[in-house]
Parts: sequence; C-alpha cells; structure tokens
Amino acid sequence: MKVSDSSPSTTSRSASSIKVSILNTQYTIKQTDNLSEADIRTLAEFVDRMMQQFRQKGHDTISVATMAALNIAAQMYGEQRRCAETIRHLTQIIDEAMDSGAVPDTQPAETAEPTSNP
Repeated sequence: MKVSDSSPSTTSRSASSIKVSILNTQYTIKQTDNLSEADIRTLAEFVDRMMQQFRQKGHDTISVATMAALNIAAQMYGEQRRCAETIRHLTQIIDEAMDSGAVPDTQPAETAEPTSNP
C-alpha cells in the first residue's frame, strides 16, 4: 500500500487508488493485490479513530502519530504472540498424537467396485 498526500478537491476513487481521510488530511492510497478497497478504508478508519483519540487529549500531531503507531504496533505484536503460542500448542498436540499412534489414517479409503450378479 502506497500513500501520498492529496488535495481535498480530487475525486474519491480513481482506477487503482483510493482517497481516505486521516486526522482531517486526505491521502491517496494505491490499492495492492493483498488489500481490497474495503480493507484499505477499514484500516484508514481504524488509524483515524486512534489518532483522533490522542488528538482529543491535546497532543501535537507528531505525538499523536507516534502514540498511534506505538499502540497499533503493540496490538500487532500481541496478535503475533498469540498466533505463535497457538501454533506451538497445536504442534505439541500433533506431536503427542503422532507419538501415541493416535493419528488417523490420512489415506483415502479404497472403494470397492460394485459386482454384478450373473
């Protein structure tokens, strides 16, 4: 996702870019293969809400951006840790099941051909 400043008088959607507003400033976001327009708008709204919360506390723009970035990074870090722990837990369950021989056969069952009676 690429971001560039733009004037508010431009259209809200061009061929491959999306206009969003964050902290009362318009940005043009170039759409990428991994994010839909809805994804980009959702992310921009999330960032805007977070920055507005810090702005309401009287912080300057640089502090608002820094605090929002740290807050988002902390949330992302927490999610990564939870995912890593889930993967470790599932790996342990799989390892224990394999060691005990409790893993079901993953080969497809052979189907018998129907026989005809003469």
